[in-house]
Amino acid sequence: MFTNSGASAYMATVNPGDTLTYKITYKNIGSDTSINSFISDTLDENSQYIPNSMTILTGPNAGSKTDAGGDDQATYYAAQRTLKFNIGTGATASSGGKVSFTPPGNDSTVVQFKVIASNDCYLLKCDNQIDNTALGHFTGKISGNSYSVGSNPAAFDGFGCPVSGSTSTFINVAAVTCTYPSDTSVTFCSNNIPTFSTFLNQVEYNQYYDDLYQTVSSPLNTGTYHAIRTAYAGCTDTIDIFVTIETAAFAGADVSTQLCANHPGLNLNTVLSGQDAGGSWTRMSGSGGSFTPGTGVFIPSGSSGTSTFRYVVAAISPCTADTSLVSVTLTNPTSSLTTITVCDNFYPIPGMGTTILLQVITRIPRLMLRDAIVWRI
Repeated sequence: MFTNSGASAYMATVNPGDTLTYKITYKNIGSDTSINSFISDTLDENSQYIPNSMTILTGPNAGSKTDAGGDDQATYYAAQRTLKFNIGTGATASSGGKVSFTPPGNDSTVVQFKVIASNDCYLLKCDNQIDNTALGHFTGKISGNSYSVGSNPAAFDGFGCPVSGSTSTFINVAAVTCTYPSDTSVTFCSNNIPTFSTFLNQVEYNQYYDDLYQTVSSPLNTGTYHAIRTAYAGCTDTIDIFVTIETAAFAGADVSTQLCANHPGLNLNTVLSGQDAGGSWTRMSGSGGSFTPGTGVFIPSGSSGTSTFRYVVAAISPCTADTSLVSVTLTNPTSSLTTITVCDNFYPIPGMGTTILLQVITRIPRLMLRDAIVWRI
């Protein structure tokens, strides 16, 4: 017979943060002595073990026990949330002992430990019931068979035999104030997208997925994303995040260029590269010539100097407008004469001995004897 009681809290309701004391009784009422006898108990997620609260109340090796392994007959395995008591005559830190059989179960052992009822809103949101089931493990001395038997909270079948089951206690959820993060909508600029962990500011919500439930660390496109907090396996809470991403404005890179003062006109839009269309032009400095902001066309007036023009592309918040500058330096044309003496059967080619700067001559006259021709460049 194997019983488990929750110190007057069986099927009762307790408040978050209350202390529960579990007492587990191991009795051998069978027909064979049990050897290698021990008790294990894995705690429910919504209860927290009170460190060093394990005790063997009655039976061999009675007394308080530590959580550490190897120093006495009890061990607490924190990663598995499991307690283990090696019980019976001859029990050690590494193995269970012998429990004799008698119909009333005289050779019994009673162990005890304590837990605190959770006050974690996320745990209680999933489950406010603490279910505890202890297991008794042993090997029959004569049969050599090994067994694991679940604890009996207080139930028996029609023949008076104990029925395995959980010792259940309910936590009063109304006794704790729980506030959960709401779903949220955010808008970012495409050139400044933070990670979810940065802007959400919810440390426990550390799993992020897109709408196809593929893992992401930051928004990739406009759409719906999900931040998930896992209290324990199967118990999660989700924040839905509706993300809008606006395209950043781009006005191109700053440019400096030179132009002859007698140039017929320059469209400044052709000087920039990759800029968004539809921006606005403003002349920032310089004088002379004519400039049309609506088209971005600059027509020099024939005088030298430098003018600076600004191109601005507007943006949708939270993006900001982008700006680029175009600097145009005007230079006056130069004139020079070069004399070339050639044979009467030679067709001179423009560029011999000089450089054509402004005009390519396409018609090449044929020189007659002692004639001369002049290219003005």
